[in-house]
Amino acid sequence: MTEITLAVIKPHVLRNTYALQQIKSLIEQNFRVLDQKEVHITKDLSDRFYAEHQGKFFYHRLTSFMNSSSF
Repeated sequence: MTEITLAVIKPHVLRNTYALQQIKSLIEQNFRVLDQKEVHITKDLSDRFYAEHQGKFFYHRLTSFMNSSSF
């Protein structure tokens, strides 16, 4: 059975060259990348993606952060 993993690299990581280098190294060593794309998540999509956290103290900050820039 083949497992497929979705990796979401958050916006602040894309601005940190050291962290991004480490993530790329990890991916190259342990994963086969099938597809990649840079996206700008909409407020509606971030609300749906993080729906399980709705009502928690960090929800608004998380969803606002995730649609603040492309990742």
